[in-house]
Amino acid sequence: MSCNIIGIVTGALGQRWFDVSILGEEAHAGPTPIILRRDALLAAADIVAEVRAIAENYAPDSRGTVGYLEVFPNSRNVIPGKVKLSIDFRARDQETLDAMSLDLRSRCLRDEVSFNVKISLNEVVNFKPQDFNESLVNEVRASADKCGYSNQEIV
Repeated sequence: MSCNIIGIVTGALGQRWFDVSILGEEAHAGPTPIILRRDALLAAADIVAEVRAIAENYAPDSRGTVGYLEVFPNSRNVIPGKVKLSIDFRARDQETLDAMSLDLRSRCLRDEVSFNVKISLNEVVNFKPQDFNESLVNEVRASADKCGYSNQEIV
């Protein structure tokens, strides 16, 4: 027995994408004490965790993704001196996207001090959230009902 469920797409989440560069200092892992390290990857790890936390703080219609990470020099015994990463934030409304972006900027400022690194945050995309035409959305809903299909609103 199959179950037919129709997604009633009511709009598109807005998006804000960032390219992040973190500059620390490469050093040999053996002789460099923890207290003297300027570990760019450690700062990046904190930002990655924060992206998830920010999305959770603005649930249920918010998203946060880090989909790209580049570590330099990418060696087992060298403290990373440079990291690049991407951030993709999505939300149902512009106010939430703005708040998420401010939270990210605040974390980056704190991490510069905490990890003794320089963080560059470059916004590369800012797509506004879009509601779809209500009459067309209602047509899809009515068609699903007419055909006897269960339906669920999604963004």
